Amino acid sequence: MIRQKVIEDIHNDMCLIKHNMFSVAHTAGDVLALGHTQLMVLRAVEKNKGTGIKDLANLLNISPSAVTQIVDGLVEKGLLTREMDLKDRRAISLSLTAEASGRIVEIKKQTTLKIVAAFDALNDDELAMFALLNKKLAEKITGN
Repeated sequence: MIRQKVIEDIHNDMCLIKHNMFSVAHTAGDVLALGHTQLMVLRAVEKNKGTGIKDLANLLNISPSAVTQIVDGLVEKGLLTREMDLKDRRAISLSLTAEASGRIVEIKKQTTLKIVAAFDALNDDELAMFALLNKKLAEKITGN
């Protein structure tokens, strides 16, 4: 499906713009009882397997103590696990649980459904033009 591919490309570009310009609450995360910051941490751990608190703090530009609090809550919910580094007992590595992986898949599905529904407002020509313009903006904003 060409239309579906175009919508996926637009979604990817919109994520780049969002990441570089501002942060918006993920409504799909709310549906699954996850806050925006919790969702950001889960996605960061998903993309950076085995990451630790300090790395997450740098990646998300928040304090290590804030990351620790968020991680504590996610561990309590059964969404993250902590593992000690065998070489450095002070260092920990974070991993998603199977439940967290499943939630992330569900969030991505819900997000895709919402995006597809939003783009139903455009006909194929308008969608193609929007994709072109969105890509141009994303390249300008991200420098890629």
